[in-house]
Amino acid sequence: MVQRTFSDEADDCRRFADEVECAADKAFLHRIAGEFDRLAETVRYEDDPAYYAARAAQEVSAAVKAQHPRARLAHLLMAQRYEGLVQRARQK
Repeated sequence: MVQRTFSDEADDCRRFADEVECAADKAFLHRIAGEFDRLAETVRYEDDPAYYAARAAQEVSAAVKAQHPRARLAHLLMAQRYEGLVQRARQK
């Protein structure tokens, strides 16, 4: 199975943004792509599960507000990634 990277997710978000017509959804997708890019560069808060939990909650909230299904999916995917980082930080 091919492992997807944060950079792959950022690229997908940008492709989704090109496909949606709603300006708000485009902005959300570009913001999420930026978040994935930042995660790809470095994990600065590696030992801070509270930070990741807060970011996951923000992404879920953004998913609820998104109008386009792909924008919602992108937000939920980002929330899932943050939750994974919460679990990894707690295991250390």
